[in-house]
Amino acid sequence: MEAQLTVTGWVGTDVELRPAADDLTAWATFRLASTPRFHRNGEWQDGNTTWNL
Repeated sequence: MEAQLTVTGWVGTDVELRPAADDLTAWATFRLASTPRFHRNGEWQDGNTTWNL
């Protein structure tokens, strides 16, 4: 099974690439920040930035 995910944000740490136990796949860890934008009163405004692990 294969999945594709697209996320827009800011990477806040170095990306650590780690091999899986089966040596056929890998996974990465990093912190990601995202800030929602919304249109209010004719202007674009930024919401609160959220940091994810």
